Amino acid sequence: MLAFTSQRIRSLCGASAFKRGEEYCAYGQVMIVERDEDNRYIEAVVQDEDIYRVEVDIDGADFSATCHCAGFGGYYPYCKHIAGVLIYLLEEEKGGADRLQPRGEVVPIPTPAVSSRDVRLTSGLIELFEQMADSERLKTGQKAASVLKETLAVEWTCKVTDEYQPEPKFRIEMKVGPNRLYVVQNIRQFLLHIEEGRSLPFTKLFTYSPKQHTFRPEDWAVIDMLIRICGSEFAYDEAGRSIPGFAASGSQRMLTIPPLGWNELLPLLVKAGAAMEREYASPQPIQLGEGQIPLSFHVGSIDSGDAYHLEINGLKRVVVMTAYGCAAVDGTIYRLPVRDLLLMSEMKTLIYRYDHKRINISPHQMDALMEKVVPGLRRIGKVGMDASVRDQLVQPDLVAKLYLDRDETELTARLEFVYDGVVIDAFADTDARKDGDFILVRDTGKERRMIEALKGTDFVQSGREMVLDLSEEDSVYDILFHLLPKLEKWVQVYATPAVKQLMHNPNKPPKIKADTDHTTNWLEINFELDHVSDKEIRKLLLSVIEKRKYYRLPGGAYVSLEKEAFQTFGELYDELGMKKGDITGSRIHLPLVKGLQLRDKEGRAYGVQMGKSLRQLIDHMTHPEQMDFDVPEELADVIRDYQRDGFQWLKTLGHYRFGGIPGRRHGAGQNAAKHCLHCVRTQGEGRRAPSGPDRIPRIARI
Repeated sequence: MLAFTSQRIRSLCGASAFKRGEEYCAYGQVMIVERDEDNRYIEAVVQDEDIYRVEVDIDGADFSATCHCAGFGGYYPYCKHIAGVLIYLLEEEKGGADRLQPRGEVVPIPTPAVSSRDVRLTSGLIELFEQMADSERLKTGQKAASVLKETLAVEWTCKVTDEYQPEPKFRIEMKVGPNRLYVVQNIRQFLLHIEEGRSLPFTKLFTYSPKQHTFRPEDWAVIDMLIRICGSEFAYDEAGRSIPGFAASGSQRMLTIPPLGWNELLPLLVKAGAAMEREYASPQPIQLGEGQIPLSFHVGSIDSGDAYHLEINGLKRVVVMTAYGCAAVDGTIYRLPVRDLLLMSEMKTLIYRYDHKRINISPHQMDALMEKVVPGLRRIGKVGMDASVRDQLVQPDLVAKLYLDRDETELTARLEFVYDGVVIDAFADTDARKDGDFILVRDTGKERRMIEALKGTDFVQSGREMVLDLSEEDSVYDILFHLLPKLEKWVQVYATPAVKQLMHNPNKPPKIKADTDHTTNWLEINFELDHVSDKEIRKLLLSVIEKRKYYRLPGGAYVSLEKEAFQTFGELYDELGMKKGDITGSRIHLPLVKGLQLRDKEGRAYGVQMGKSLRQLIDHMTHPEQMDFDVPEELADVIRDYQRDGFQWLKTLGHYRFGGIPGRRHGAGQNAAKHCLHCVRTQGEGRRAPSGPDRIPRIARI
């Protein structure tokens, strides 16, 4: 027991110094750097604005302390640094021997660059990684086989529990021993002892010792996985949470396998030679199954001929483990899709609730059984059929028919499925067919896709029809111009004239034409659309600019603006820099030079039908040499080819009354070309072209 208490420290150092001393301890600013074996002489350092050394001598019930700070020996006998060291020693004594500084360990003295807190944190990190290394060495030593260690035999049993409950579970049991196998009574305790490298007695004749025993590599793999599972189970228990139905089992001999760990554990159990055991059955070696699960179904007719039967074989042997994503049959594990597992689970519940292996079926239910049940049974097992049943099967092609009509307020749709003369209403509650002489196998997959396509719109089912309010213009447009083209691949669509009037279908597709006007001064763009006036075409084109999907004509018909010609016009509007004021009707007049933008970089037209005059203009501007303008005689022999090209280009611009300036890439040729053009113009005006050594020799030297 120390020679001082908190109260004595407060009286010797003062309340203010005592509080500061508590802060030094709380923030890790006190460190013991040296102490003798009897813990009577203690030397410590305190990190403050500077580093202060404190020495404490304990002599029985008395003690003395010194500090090298300026405040030592003031009003109170001891300073705040001594208070911090004394408080630290009190807390150290309360914490037990584990808090004492190990003897012989060298502790760095804090410096202005490295505080006592930094030293303490570094020591903690070093200790942490040393412990991890020791743990790894311990595990490696446990697993290492040597002549001094005996390899224990392990027997793993995977038990299926709660088989007849909604969520059956896999639980592991373990037997271990050198020769005779002993049941592990508390599997979690045993795994913990293995992990920590501690011995565990089983009986008077056998005690597990990590120094004397080891396991096969296959068994070590399972043990490591189970230790991880135990850790997860512990974490859930500590947090007060658990997976519903998968909490720790009541028996300490068994460890519940969580579904998330099953796929990783299963191949390890197979390699370790584990067995599977069902309730009231003998264990079977665990194997991984391939292919279809051993289930069989048989469809036949009753001898009297007035009914059929479905016989199910093998389903009772199947343990459906939906949560684990598999099914077990006599120790063989089959991984299956969740939908098949749910199907088998519900089938077992439904069939064995009445303890029926064979079900008699009315002729009026056979169509539905063959359409909806048999395809699903083929996914999970083999399906057999009597010849008499096969002879009655009829599987004609499906012909779907969609009837559209409208009145003043609603658009109505009726869907029928036709199988070789048998008509079935898609939205009828019951099958109207009463003939039992044959079994009709319907294409339910295709039927479902059509029904889902209709129900995916804003149609609302009303009895045997689907209806839509005509005021919902966006929905009406989507059905007429998006849904119907999609359905026409599978369905025969029959629309009344009243419905057809809602869709504007011109005899010719819309066209955009471009040419020069009769004066060759303007570019004329003409938008052609049958049976639509110029006034309506202007409104329609403005709707294209506003990015609308459709336009409604005065008569109520919808015009789809998503067709290629309308999209092309939208692109031209942006490319040519048009304004809404330029659109006065079906004809649009723009400066002629805009026509040069109607071809892209590769020379392709932007979906526009160009007239002869416009094509000729673009060809001449692209290949000015086609115009073949004569070069003035006085310059013909002195200008070069690239200077001649510049002259031809300038003359072509002048021919079409365009303006232009030769680019820098022509070099000095631009001066020559302009001089040639000037000569031509002065000759045309009757003036003499410039000549003499100041003009022609300079051009000749270019």
